[in-house]
Amino acid sequence: MVNIENMDASLGGIILQSPVAIFTCLFRPFIWESRKLIILFNSLEATLLFICTLIILFKTRFFGFFRYVFNNEYVLFCFIVSMLFGLVIGLTTFNFGSMARYKIILLPFYYFMLVYVYTMQLNRNKTLMEEKSGTVNP
Repeated sequence: MVNIENMDASLGGIILQSPVAIFTCLFRPFIWESRKLIILFNSLEATLLFICTLIILFKTRFFGFFRYVFNNEYVLFCFIVSMLFGLVIGLTTFNFGSMARYKIILLPFYYFMLVYVYTMQLNRNKTLMEEKSGTVNP
């Protein structure tokens, strides 16, 4: 979580803490941080989300992910909403139970973005394989 004692409340301080805050909101609690059963379920969900995100980033070769995001206005909206909500939630919430409830708002947007990018990558790979084998349908 973001260390509140060392955080600068200026715009520069928020920008510097934003990657940690977004990561904290989306992918924490980790499995080893769970002390209660409900937090264990939250940590399993966050771990699955982290693994899915990494798989999609690797399949799209990182920059391809952003190409898909910035080429569709709906996916760009989902990206912006999920990152802004993740930033606000990560900077202001220090309790995993509260964070799990607050991030319910951003999860549909984030899931839609991941599914869209994954689907577009699958379609692109399918098209490339058809072109390579010469079986392109008109």
